[in-house]
Amino acid sequence: MLSQIKPHLKAGALVVDVCSVKEQPIGWMREILPEGVEILGTHPMFGPDSAADSLHGRKIALCRVRVGLSGTRKSRTI
Repeated sequence: MLSQIKPHLKAGALVVDVCSVKEQPIGWMREILPEGVEILGTHPMFGPDSAADSLHGRKIALCRVRVGLSGTRKSRTI
């Protein structure tokens, strides 16, 4: 999938990992995605049953891999 989206990503694009494991997917993203593409890993701090209805108010750890390359990025709470 990363190889399929790679040609469509511009410098400054953000790709977010939502897999339950981090090491291998992050390694693939570092290897395959262009240098100018930002990478952010995420990890929910709750189980799947806890978010069955909504993610509102749930804690998610953000694992900065390659973020902030193109300047300041605005973020918001979902």
